[in-house]
Amino acid sequence: VYLDQISNQVGGTYHESLILCADDASVRTIQHEMFHFVHDQLLKETARMDIERMFEYAQDYEKLVDNRQINSGEYFAFGGEYFLTKRLLLSPERKLRKRDPQLHALIARMMEGEEELFITPSE
Repeated sequence: VYLDQISNQVGGTYHESLILCADDASVRTIQHEMFHFVHDQLLKETARMDIERMFEYAQDYEKLVDNRQINSGEYFAFGGEYFLTKRLLLSPERKLRKRDPQLHALIARMMEGEEELFITPSE
C-alpha cells in the first residue's frame, strides 16, 4: 500500500491473486488494482499480447491517457480505471474513448464478457 506521489491519494497494490488497498483507498484505486488482477490472472495470453501491441502503439503515437502508463499492465489498469469513470462531459472514460479507441473497445468487449478473451478453468 502506498501514497501515490502524483495524485496524493492512498493507493493499493496487487500481488499474484491478492489485492491490498488501504481502508481509505479511492474507488478508482480499487478498480485499477482489479484490472491488474484481470490482466494477470484472467485474460488469455493472446489478449495480453494484444494489449502489449496496443501499449506500444499508444506509446509510439502519444495516445496514452495517463503518464503513469509505463508498461502494458499499467496501460491496461489505467485504461480500465478510466473506462469505469463515466461522469460529466469531461469524464476520463470519454478521454479514453477519444484518445485510445482500441483499448476502449477491448475493455468494452471484456466488460461484456466476451469469452474468447478469458482463460477457462480447464486451461
